[in-house]
Amino acid sequence: SLKDSNGIMYFGGVNGFVRFDPKDFKEIREPPPLRLTDIKIANQSVDYDPLYLPPPELLLDHNDHSLDVSFSTMDVLNPNRSSYQYMLAGFDADWIDIGRRNTATFTSLPSGDYTLKVIGADSDGVWNYDGISLPVRVLPAPWVTWWAFAIYAAAFLALLAFIKRYYDTRVFSVEVAREARRLNLTATRAMDELREQLDTEQRLVGSVRRHAADAMDTIDKLLAIEFEELQDEGALETISRSRQRIQCLRALESGVFFHFDMIKVNFQDVAEGIFNTICGTETQHAFELMLANECTDELIPIDLGLPLTIITHELMLNSITHAFEDVGGIQVITVRLSRQAGGWQLEIADSGCGLPESIDPHTPTTMGMELVQMMAKRLGAALTVTRERGTRYQFRIPGDSG
Repeated sequence: SLKDSNGIMYFGGVNGFVRFDPKDFKEIREPPPLRLTDIKIANQSVDYDPLYLPPPELLLDHNDHSLDVSFSTMDVLNPNRSSYQYMLAGFDADWIDIGRRNTATFTSLPSGDYTLKVIGADSDGVWNYDGISLPVRVLPAPWVTWWAFAIYAAAFLALLAFIKRYYDTRVFSVEVAREARRLNLTATRAMDELREQLDTEQRLVGSVRRHAADAMDTIDKLLAIEFEELQDEGALETISRSRQRIQCLRALESGVFFHFDMIKVNFQDVAEGIFNTICGTETQHAFELMLANECTDELIPIDLGLPLTIITHELMLNSITHAFEDVGGIQVITVRLSRQAGGWQLEIADSGCGLPESIDPHTPTTMGMELVQMMAKRLGAALTVTRERGTRYQFRIPGDSG
């Protein structure tokens, strides 16, 4: 072998020699692989296999005060001669050279999103600049989240509103008191005027009621005189029923009120008065009779109250006369008046023996039922009769007053 002054080397052999210039050859070095070897959050290792899994996204709670990340160039010949640099993007302004130390430690990181970047060189000084990129997210404490700030803002606005309201109350309290006194004086005057007007109207209604009562008393007395002079049983029965109907109309008068410049009727009181009138004039029976008064306490127009009074009287009298024959115990008559969509509904039912099938309720055979049909026609009411568990008459009345 021979090496000349230019550094060219010659090697002899059986077939000649080989000329070799070392300058013609270049050393090719691959960057060393860089791997995470351990991750600890608050001194607790993360379950992570660096050989088979990509770097995970680290999620730290606000109570996780420390993060330790270990890494290696995987140099099996001289691992202690590897060099490292790291940077926590979003926290560090530049790369941090840690020499041969292969651990990066972070404590009390503020909330936010970061990226841990690590590069390293093996013992030959070959750098892996691609390195490791590890996403890191630190969650904020509950009291610094957006919804916490929303609560703070709402509380602050509420405080401002309270202060403003208190200020307005203090500033305008005198004016409000003065205005209240003025309004109170005005209201007192208005109430006095209204009371005087109501007294006048009540006196007028009372006068009309007394006139009507006197007229009915006069008619009742005339019928009583005629009743004493007649001998025919049929005529006596007719006059007796007529007198009873007059008492029924007096029950209507007791339920009349003057309400907002209109004459109204409390039909709940009227139904009670009709029942008491009939029970006071009818003879005693073997049964005890009760009234289930389920009428609305809403005042109704007088032109609706009069036909309903006559219908209620005739049907209630019919039930007491015929529905409870040969029965004992407690029997019930139910009267229900209620407002329905587009009008009213009147129901009169009894717990008696029921209407015989041979009787058609739409074809009256007595004067009382003729009156019922006449008043229903006057109201434009649709009549439905049910014969189960006694007899139930149902009138559907269109409009407010018929």
